[in-house]
Amino acid sequence: MNKENKCSGTARVLRELSEYVKLEDEYGEDVALTVTTKALQRSFPSIDCEDVRSTVKVIRAMQTGRVDVGMERQRMEDQAEKATVQLLQNISTIEIAQVENLREISRSMDSEVA
Repeated sequence: MNKENKCSGTARVLRELSEYVKLEDEYGEDVALTVTTKALQRSFPSIDCEDVRSTVKVIRAMQTGRVDVGMERQRMEDQAEKATVQLLQNISTIEIAQVENLREISRSMDSEVA
């Protein structure tokens, strides 16, 4: 492996995506998919052409700037927090009602005994 190929992480993804785009521009989508799939299969044999096509589709959607995974995560965490608070409030309300019900039963039994 030469020095040019030693980048990793996000830089590596961008490099490989750039290579894919160059292939697609020069030879078309089918060739870009075939070459990219073959390159991936050399190290990851279970990856197929549809995996590559789907990945390219997702990356292109993300490149539009209309996708914000971090914001979506925050929305989900906020919803989970609200649901947890509501659940705890409901449990507390049920427990209070049960305690009051038990007190009423106890008072009723006390009055029957007396």
